[in-house]
Amino acid sequence: MARRPGVALEVYRSIKEKICELELEPGEPLIEGKLAEELSTSRTPVREALLKLASEGLVTLIPGRGAFVTPIRLQDLDEVFTVREALEGIAARKAATRMPDEVLNTLRTRFEEMAEMVRQPGNKDAVDEIHDVILTFGGNNLIRDILKGLQGPIRRLQNYAIVLHGREEQSFYEHRLIFEALENRDPAAAESRMREHLESTKESLAESWVVDVGDRNEMWQRLTNHGE
Repeated sequence: MARRPGVALEVYRSIKEKICELELEPGEPLIEGKLAEELSTSRTPVREALLKLASEGLVTLIPGRGAFVTPIRLQDLDEVFTVREALEGIAARKAATRMPDEVLNTLRTRFEEMAEMVRQPGNKDAVDEIHDVILTFGGNNLIRDILKGLQGPIRRLQNYAIVLHGREEQSFYEHRLIFEALENRDPAAAESRMREHLESTKESLAESWVVDVGDRNEMWQRLTNHGE
């Protein structure tokens, strides 16, 4: 039976979403037949999706044992945010001289609207938007491609931690400083503020870790070493 066009992409996106939202937990085995049944498809697109997700670091393939959701380590947090600091810092520096006035005006309006809603959970549109806009005007294709590849791991890391009390207000303040540097057309300040924000975010995520990563990694080590 011919496969429906686009089914492989749908299966890939569905499994990736489940991993990033922790519906499929770190270290959990990924059984092709079970996933195929849940997604009402054959094993072939599931196998293709797992291979693609393995290339993104979200799935680990162990010869003779199968596929597993890649465990999360505190080291991953440091590595991901080190790359983000470097690339988004560069993008912010460049965006400070490239961003059109009308875009800055739109961002200013969005921040003014957000100021009244910052304490309400889920109101992150303006702070998320500034990252997208900076990459649009300050990034290049390589920077955008690298950061796009990190979106899955970043979401998973963020979902793995609780939100610390007061973090929303602090994040809004940090993004406001980034915006002010952009508005002042100050490349050095824009890069510095972006790096400071991402370092602060990394520290908050590490502080709010809610699962004993050591225990999980010990269990994973036993699994991967079993029978060797």
